[in-house]
Amino acid sequence: MIDTKEFVDGLISKGINKFAGVPCSFLGPLINEAGNRGLYEPFVNEGDALAYGAGAALAGHRCAVVMQNSGLSNALSPLTSLNELFGLHTLLIIGNRGADDEPQHRIMAGALKPFLDTLGIPYFNAEDREAAAEACSYLDRGSAAILVNGRDTFSQTPAERISRNRGCPFATTF
Repeated sequence: MIDTKEFVDGLISKGINKFAGVPCSFLGPLINEAGNRGLYEPFVNEGDALAYGAGAALAGHRCAVVMQNSGLSNALSPLTSLNELFGLHTLLIIGNRGADDEPQHRIMAGALKPFLDTLGIPYFNAEDREAAAEACSYLDRGSAAILVNGRDTFSQTPAERISRNRGCPFATTF
């Protein structure tokens, strides 16, 4: 298990200063920690979160977009036709639901890694000690990168505050 506070500190030290995404129970502690620091912006779908990541890149920020594996299909178009095409590289953190989860997640759990191989976007096991640093180095080299985690990857972190815009992405400022 990864200490969530140390993980977020590590991402911040690598230049990640914005987090956006769609809630996922596997990523709840990470979302809570980023939210507690005022760095998380909630979205209703993954494509919108990636578009926010593109806007953050244009404003000189680095963004991590969090989602569950089934949300990758929603994020595919903005990932390939906006973020990657225009060099607005984003770190994706994907909760790989399904192996030991609800039945509706099983198909994507088995298909995630072959799907990522087909996309040619580097991905890493979030539980590996150097994974976050390696993934962030790909952002420097001109590519998105993906961290994949399973259930209980992150230590529990309670939510201490509510996002300042209560989920309205139009109220967000960079």
